[in-house]
Amino acid sequence: MCVEAFSLCGFGDFQVKGMDYAAGRAEILCPDAFEAWAFLQQEEASQGAVCRYVWGVLCSFMDVLKRAVFE
Repeated sequence: MCVEAFSLCGFGDFQVKGMDYAAGRAEILCPDAFEAWAFLQQEEASQGAVCRYVWGVLCSFMDVLKRAVFE
């Protein structure tokens, strides 16, 4: 629900592909994250994440969810 709300706010079309609550990990894909715009404008490709703001937001979501489930 957190990722869906983030998408609805216009940050990109985020999709949860996998979750591991015990490890606090998730695989989340987004073909159009707002921060990736600059990369696309330069016609560059990346094998890793380029969206540091989004990365931080999603890590915060996982932290809260992990604490809610396991504490």
